[in-house]
Amino acid sequence: MGRVSAKVRAEWQARVDRLNKSGLAVGDFAAREGVHPGTLALWRARLEDAPAPPASTGLAFVALDSVVRQASTPVPFEVSIGGGRTVAVWPHFDAAELTRLVRVLEELAT
Repeated sequence: MGRVSAKVRAEWQARVDRLNKSGLAVGDFAAREGVHPGTLALWRARLEDAPAPPASTGLAFVALDSVVRQASTPVPFEVSIGGGRTVAVWPHFDAAELTRLVRVLEELAT
């Protein structure tokens, strides 16, 4: 099915949860929800076979002030992105590019 946003995945997860609680057949529930029964069945299989994504990545963006280092060689700092992964960020980084990179990594994690 390709990559989907966390919002779309959450909407389908909620729909599949309602289906499972309803006791209705997929076709009947799909008609009630106004979705195609085949699409609902695919999402149900996909979501029930896949491990649940983490509730939160724990990422937050904060403003960073420039820091003048006395070291002769620039030293990176690391940003933990969860799942044991980190991103090394060098001094004079481009904040927009870092933001874009972290968003891409968040999408890959879902």
